[in-house]
Amino acid sequence: MGNPDRYYVERMTALGESTEVLASEDIRSSMGLKLLKEGARIDRRVLHRLLQHKLLRPIDYSVLVENAVNRDTLIAEGLTLMGDGSEVSLLLNLSRPQSFVRQCFARTVLNIAMQNKLTVAYRQRPELFAHSLRVALVARVIGEQLRLDAEELDVLATAGLFHDIGELHCDPAIFAPSGPMDAEQHRHIRTHPVTGYLIVKEMQNYQPLISRAVFEHHERLDGSGYPKGVHDRELSRPGKILSLVEFAVGLAQKNTLDDLHTALKLSAGKFDRDAVGALTALLRARQHRGAMRSDSREVRNTLGTLNRILSDWPKVGKNGSSASEEAARTFIAANVDILQRSLVRAGLPPDGAPEGLDLFGDDPTVFQEIDSVLREALYQIRQTIRETALRWPEFLPTAAAAPPAGLSAWLTETERRLTAPPAGAGISSAEPS
Repeated sequence: MGNPDRYYVERMTALGESTEVLASEDIRSSMGLKLLKEGARIDRRVLHRLLQHKLLRPIDYSVLVENAVNRDTLIAEGLTLMGDGSEVSLLLNLSRPQSFVRQCFARTVLNIAMQNKLTVAYRQRPELFAHSLRVALVARVIGEQLRLDAEELDVLATAGLFHDIGELHCDPAIFAPSGPMDAEQHRHIRTHPVTGYLIVKEMQNYQPLISRAVFEHHERLDGSGYPKGVHDRELSRPGKILSLVEFAVGLAQKNTLDDLHTALKLSAGKFDRDAVGALTALLRARQHRGAMRSDSREVRNTLGTLNRILSDWPKVGKNGSSASEEAARTFIAANVDILQRSLVRAGLPPDGAPEGLDLFGDDPTVFQEIDSVLREALYQIRQTIRETALRWPEFLPTAAAAPPAGLSAWLTETERRLTAPPAGAGISSAEPS
């Protein structure tokens, strides 16, 4: 997908076309040769010339963008988000006063390199900047609910603010609204926690727990996350909390808080129990319902789709013909088992038969809740298939080497059922991967 530093430099260069960028110090080559004096203006031509050299310090440490993001920017934009009427703002306003925003960022440290990166995000990826602010604010709320000390609260807010900074080093074409990402693009975007970790790790202003939480923000306690797929005991507490908050904020940006509540019920074992408890308590405290959008017939159709997918899985068999096939089967089986147990806990018919819904009559409120559960279940199955394809691409139905018929048939048929209308929709996730 190309050199990730090149993509960020291109963003910085484009920013320099519309905003003044000045050398904040003498810029020197690695041999000590002065290439540009402090205060000089940097445009596309100058930046291109500088990057022909190996620099003594990364370019981010030697330039400053005009009107760069600072603590006041964070507070002003945070207050704007608190009042934008979104689901996340509803959650924040129900639990905290607006003065909370100032408290959240009062001790945030921004060195010159991070100011530049946040400014690039603010000007060129405003949705990413807003998402990062929301994650920082909600992470701080969860930390306070868990009664963490002031230092850990600062770690959470800072890690939340920085968690997606690695995306600025990803190919911008991935984020263009041109349809679903392919497998190679998914692999590329999944490098952003590692890139962000390496960036923050090199900055002496930030303690190691911050960079570690940035690294871990897409991990899951059951090992189903990335970039390393590690489990509960290998993750830091800030990393566990940030993982939950990033998931919650991303989902709430496209769905209702009721959908989020449902998703948490079906995500047992993926997130820290205490953090989930704190978030769930906040969700229960609000009186908010999403718009009614499903009748009983649609819900029955969706349940039928889910039932066929789950009932076909045991037919695949339990033994693989190779170590990788066995690993893929074990991974899918574990996720299916967790999902089935979560569905029972959520009150769905144990056998998954649509006729079991007759017990609920035609109460639209009940069917709305069931619909939310079912859509989240289909989304989780879709995520399981996607993760299988990324970890074991040799078992993709379209791979050159055909996988065993049982596993291949289930993957192919499940993918078809998930994309077939009208039951293919799940609760929408804002996560690109």
